[in-house]
Amino acid sequence: MSKVIAEVAGDQYVELPLDLIYWTDPVRKEIRKEDIDAMATSFACHGQIKPIVVDWPDEEGRYEGVCGRLRYEAMRRFHERPILTRVHKFNSAREKREWQLAENLHRRNLTAIQKAEAYKELYESMREEYGGVHDKHIVSTIAKRQEDLTGEKPSESIIYDYVHVAELPEEVKEKITVDRNFGLEHGKQLLRLKDMPDKQLEIAEDFAREPMTVKQLKKKVNEALSPPPPKPSPVDTGLKFECPVCGETYVIVHVGEGKHRFERITVIESE
Repeated sequence: MSKVIAEVAGDQYVELPLDLIYWTDPVRKEIRKEDIDAMATSFACHGQIKPIVVDWPDEEGRYEGVCGRLRYEAMRRFHERPILTRVHKFNSAREKREWQLAENLHRRNLTAIQKAEAYKELYESMREEYGGVHDKHIVSTIAKRQEDLTGEKPSESIIYDYVHVAELPEEVKEKITVDRNFGLEHGKQLLRLKDMPDKQLEIAEDFAREPMTVKQLKKKVNEALSPPPPKPSPVDTGLKFECPVCGETYVIVHVGEGKHRFERITVIESE
């Protein structure tokens, strides 16, 4: 192993040669060239501020990369010098996945649906591992894990909201999954239509054709949830009746759309 720079809570911080690091299942499947260029520029201006994360070395002395694939690619393509690395002993493939998802959620260019699905996967993996633990504890653990990895702690209520938005039907998510105009609050509005799947999909399709503000989407959802006012019962025009007080005879006369009035009938007595 390369010389240890620091050791914190059992993790070692070292500078490793790039050829000792390999990647098997990165969350970030495709890395855009412009992202690599931007990261390389950042390295040139500020140096490497944040280490990548790797697992403990295998029998051949090589390290599996877990978090920080973009930083690794930027260093490999433009600088070719040892990279600052945090070496953590992972206990399972699930733990690696949790770390990958936690760091992936820190990316600014994820859509709301991508974030929701990442939070949901992280949530479900922790619930499976911890079994029977209260949901609040799981969400608190997710928030703490992100803070440990990124330095920023997300709101636990927001994590809850994202987990719930991930429960939207797949056909609904497919309509808006890559739309960056669709945010968390939009998702919360569509969730209100969970008992009206056809209407939920229809409004998602409307959004895909023409993005809406949260206010506009909320209005559509409110209209879908509020039944139309009952139509007035038809009035039998021409119906005659006698007033029990004055004894006069009246008839119902139509005077406009949905409007009627009572008209007294003049009775002419015969001589």
